[in-house]
Amino acid sequence: MSKKVFRRILFLSFLSLLSISTLQAYEVETGTIGDAYALKIKNQGSDTLKGITVTMVSSPAWVLNFSPTFINLGNIVPADSATANFLFDVAPGLDSLPGEIEFHLTT
Repeated sequence: MSKKVFRRILFLSFLSLLSISTLQAYEVETGTIGDAYALKIKNQGSDTLKGITVTMVSSPAWVLNFSPTFINLGNIVPADSATANFLFDVAPGLDSLPGEIEFHLTT
């Protein structure tokens, strides 16, 4: 399989933190090894991130059998992190096409 670089589009539908900028409350790291994709969320704020869920809402045509499409990570206390792990297949002959996987992070 060709190495793919996934560009992430992260949407925050609601974040119940009292901070100046909710986007500074967490950090997201990603990595792809073979047909596995990991999305790590680290709580950089001073309050617990409660009920974190990660949902894959769209992907390019060459991504097949992406699973699971929804992961509940629960609560993430300050300075801790949680990782959502996904598996997928690549459609034969389409692995050189560009594309994006879109995730929604909610709490």
